Amino acid sequence: MPRQSFRATVIRFRKMPAERQVGEAIVAYYRMFLLDSRGHILAREEYEASDDVDAIAKARAMFSNRPHFSGFEVWQLGRVVHREERR
Repeated sequence: MPRQSFRATVIRFRKMPAERQVGEAIVAYYRMFLLDSRGHILAREEYEASDDVDAIAKARAMFSNRPHFSGFEVWQLGRVVHREERR
C-alpha cells in the first residue's frame, strides 16, 4: 500500500504586546480565530479592544459578516477569552 503524504501548515504570528496606552486609556490586543465545523482554524483577525467584553462584541460583529465559518475563538496572548459556534 503506498504511503500517503500529508503537508502540515504552520501559522506564524507576529509578536504582539499584551496592551498599549492610548492617551488616558489602555487598549489590549486580541486575536479572533475563525473556525470550520470541526473546530480547525481557517483564518484570523488581529484587533484592539478596551476589555474582554469589547473584544467579544467586536469578534461577534466580524463573525456575523462571515457566514462560511462555523465558529470563532477570541484570544489575548495565551489566554482563551471566548469561544462561540454558529447557531
